[in-house]
Amino acid sequence: MVRGQELYLPLEGVIDLDAERTRLEKQIKKTDKDVSGLTRRLNPGFKAKAPAHVVAEFEAKLEAARERLVTL
Repeated sequence: MVRGQELYLPLEGVIDLDAERTRLEKQIKKTDKDVSGLTRRLNPGFKAKAPAHVVAEFEAKLEAARERLVTL
């Protein structure tokens, strides 16, 4: 992103596109697993028992993982 605009560069022949797709798919799976785990962890029982700063930390991690997933 450059000043709110997306910039696309043709990289075919510069990088191995198949390897990059595989790497991105692996990152997507890991991030999706992180989102699922954090979502399960933030159940009402956990939120009721855990200190507020711990809950806020997990919620921030979940939001960051969701944003990363959208980007990927």
